[in-house]
Amino acid sequence: MAWTSPSASSMEVRNRTEIAEGNANMTDRPTAETFAPHVGKAFRPVGRSHVLTLVSVDTARSAGSASATSVPFALLLRGPRDAVLPEGYYSFAVDGGYDADLYIAPVHTPSRDHQDYQVVFN
Repeated sequence: MAWTSPSASSMEVRNRTEIAEGNANMTDRPTAETFAPHVGKAFRPVGRSHVLTLVSVDTARSAGSASATSVPFALLLRGPRDAVLPEGYYSFAVDGGYDADLYIAPVHTPSRDHQDYQVVFN
């Protein structure tokens, strides 16, 4: 499957097998449910030595979003503290045969043993 976000900081996820077989759908919108099966899996930015792990998929429906056609959500990824991945748009190889193009940003992480990152969909 493949998903494209409508936001300026687009995101795309592609299943390598479905692309090879010509079955990738490039118009499905990603949802929190899209990423839920990938919690605990490694996300590796192509061309970088970093390995991030998807820690959670967070949804928070506000009063104004009750009638919205989509629910905003955020991905929380975690990586090593000593090698921070700069904010930006990266192609990731995801365990399980998926590729994802994500705009990711490091976030304030009080812990000294890891660095957290966030990807937001609204």
